Amino acid sequence: MGEKVRIAIVDDNSPQRFILSKLLGNDYAVETFENGDAFLASTDAFAVVLLDIGMPGLDGYDTCRALRKRHGSDATTVIFVSAHDTADDRIAAYEAGGDDYILKPVAAHELRHKLHNIVAGREAIHALARQSSTAKVLFQKAFSRVGDLSTVVDALRKLATQGSHEAVAELFIRILGAWDLNGAVRVIGHDGPLDRTTDGPLSPLAASVLATRRDSEHLFEFGSRALVTYPRIAILIHNLPTDEPERRSGLCEHLSTLAECADLRLHDIEALNGQPLEANDGLPKLAEFGRIFAQIAEQSRDNLSQGQHLLVEPLENLERALDGMSLTDIQRAYLDDLFRAAQDDFHRYFDRATDIDLEFREVVGRLLKQAANRG
Repeated sequence: MGEKVRIAIVDDNSPQRFILSKLLGNDYAVETFENGDAFLASTDAFAVVLLDIGMPGLDGYDTCRALRKRHGSDATTVIFVSAHDTADDRIAAYEAGGDDYILKPVAAHELRHKLHNIVAGREAIHALARQSSTAKVLFQKAFSRVGDLSTVVDALRKLATQGSHEAVAELFIRILGAWDLNGAVRVIGHDGPLDRTTDGPLSPLAASVLATRRDSEHLFEFGSRALVTYPRIAILIHNLPTDEPERRSGLCEHLSTLAECADLRLHDIEALNGQPLEANDGLPKLAEFGRIFAQIAEQSRDNLSQGQHLLVEPLENLERALDGMSLTDIQRAYLDDLFRAAQDDFHRYFDRATDIDLEFREVVGRLLKQAANRG
């Protein structure tokens, strides 16, 4: 069974404190205070405060104002308890920071009903916070993937314009920097290897790893490190995000794809520099790239659709559920602000994701057209 909700009773009338304690003690964790000063001196956190208005020293209004100045006090519901029931009294209670108002002598059923609704509202807020936290994690992951894909699209566009081995090597160093990756790039041309690193000179060990060549495999992963090798380019990564397996896998796939595209671009650069090459050398790979990127674009659209369902629908369901709860105006306004902020964030994300998807499909179309023209 969960921990009982904590309630503070602040009243200078001892019999009143006793009656309320007996009334609520079985269902809640109750603590009593004989005046506002004693309550404010406590460092305990309470979900609900039953606050008498007419007390010597600090009255209920001043006590509530002092409470509301404390960080985190918005999570505490203040119910004023008073023998007076005028419009001025209720307005003063609201202006002081109160959430509700109940008359003396307190009717047991009314108080229990109010507290039940408050607890249900708190649980709904906590559920929203949990869903918001989960949605935020999913949102961050999804946005990270969109950002990674955006880097791929930008790299593909720039790769097609590079005219030298040095330019290709520098482009890949910038790509690694965009992904917060440390490592080295080796581009192999007719004049030999050209090395670039993200941080400092190339170590002898890294140089020997970059010189590794495999005929059948192009991607090798070992812990936080990875090696991508093609005939004309090799990439060594030192710090893959091992705590994010999905992103780690995605980055490796992106790097391998970009390296294969770079290998073809280096092939074209050599052709422009007068190297003897077959007329259609690389054409099957170019066509295959088009098919691969088309599949990635389709998967991206599927992920976008799933993301909309995963992120937006739970919030909408929770909002509908809250409509049936007796929340105070302040609680409802607070939740409405949370919903609007979350929905605005999601809409901005999906607009950006859609833009990147369109850019990616444009690159795919150009790639397939290039393959057809070269055929």
